[in-house]
Amino acid sequence: MSAQQKSVVAISTALILFLLSLPFTTELNGEEGPAILAFFGRFHVLALHLPIGWLLLVPVLEYIGIKWGSENARAVAGIVLAIGAVSAVLAATLGFSLAVAEAFAGPVVKTHMWMGIFTAITALLSYSFRELRSSIQIAKKLYPLGLTVCLLTMTYGGHLGGTLVQGEGYLSANLPLNIKRILKISTYQPIPVDYDADIYTAIIQPIFRDNCYSCHNDQRYRGRLSMSNYDSLMAGTNGRDQVIVPEDYDSSELFRRIIMERDNDDAMPPRENSPLTESDIELIKWWIGIGAPSGTSINELRAEHFPQNIANIIEDLMQDKNSEFTIPAYDPTFIAQYAETLKSEFGLDVYPISQDPKDGLRVGTINRGAPFNGETLQAMITIAEYVRDIDISGAKFEAGEFAAIESFENLEQLKLDNATIDSHDLIFLTKLKLQSLNLFGTDLETQATEHLGALRTLQKLYLGETGLGIAEGQLLAKALPRCEILLSGF
Repeated sequence: MSAQQKSVVAISTALILFLLSLPFTTELNGEEGPAILAFFGRFHVLALHLPIGWLLLVPVLEYIGIKWGSENARAVAGIVLAIGAVSAVLAATLGFSLAVAEAFAGPVVKTHMWMGIFTAITALLSYSFRELRSSIQIAKKLYPLGLTVCLLTMTYGGHLGGTLVQGEGYLSANLPLNIKRILKISTYQPIPVDYDADIYTAIIQPIFRDNCYSCHNDQRYRGRLSMSNYDSLMAGTNGRDQVIVPEDYDSSELFRRIIMERDNDDAMPPRENSPLTESDIELIKWWIGIGAPSGTSINELRAEHFPQNIANIIEDLMQDKNSEFTIPAYDPTFIAQYAETLKSEFGLDVYPISQDPKDGLRVGTINRGAPFNGETLQAMITIAEYVRDIDISGAKFEAGEFAAIESFENLEQLKLDNATIDSHDLIFLTKLKLQSLNLFGTDLETQATEHLGALRTLQKLYLGETGLGIAEGQLLAKALPRCEILLSGF
């Protein structure tokens, strides 16, 4: 070997040994390292683009040199490979410094680290093989193999780096659901927000998922904290130090960090990320204050644990988050035709709530001559999924006929005043998400309170002149603490 070739081998060997020693100098266990490492480490996001560009250019130049016999292109390829290898060493070193300084840990972080190191090592080996081609025959075969491995490790390492920065599933997040099913890509399915939903799963966890999971998950637990699930969150950092103290948000490290001034290095989310909204902060504060429960719904809370300011936030959240779970848009042409049928045959008035078909329909009986009955309710089932508001005052139902109301799964307001209905048949309302129910003047028996008390989403309940008294009103008030009950003498 020539003196130049010996120098290349010596320098490459020294750099490879240096790279291999890095993971053994400090363990990536989530402990924060020296600030000086953070200063240099943050240049990793700049340095990492250099080897990507240089190394991808090498096979292009080699191909040009072989295809068109350009010695200049092949000479430049060697220079570019050398620059790419050195920049890969720099990027890997800075990346390791960043991981140590900013407390990165977890399987994805470690795999990304090794992919970065292997990319730099294979780049150095490829350059060495290229320089040794004239002296060692096997180097001619090892060079393209080494370069291929280098590009593959760089690609996979880059993918993992994107996962660390953007979160898992970033590339596939906006794929249509049917394609995700074909590719068997798991998807996060939010659950509707309502008073019977688990507070943590439906309300609190989505806040953490949107703002914290990219750094604090089972694959990347920065600061030794994983927030991937309730148990790991409550276990705290490294499974020992609590970040949430139930019923004491002032002593909860998590809450202390999210209310810090944005220029504080300990503030969360980090200053480069968007801060939590005031509503999110209030919800987390409330959740910790009531004991940071899991498996508990709002309807299971005592009234004093659900203050009005939180109720207002939850109401807004229901409207925003539940839009994808609400009424499907109807076909205006079909509805117009079917409305004419219902009007001519049953005297029903069907009209849209707004110009947006997603807002649903309202049904009234003001122009109906005969009382609304079970037959009429059955006739409406064809449009049941689009109906949000029904006024069937004065309706007369035989026992069991009211069961068809269960088909109106998106019904929010029901006027059933001065109606004739078996009190037991009110059980058919319990599967709905009614917000307002008017039973004024409808004779009810005491057993009706059992079914009415199960209507957890009710906000207004009119019970005047129903035969129910103050005792029944008190039972309902206890069962429906957030419902306004209008009852004579109550």
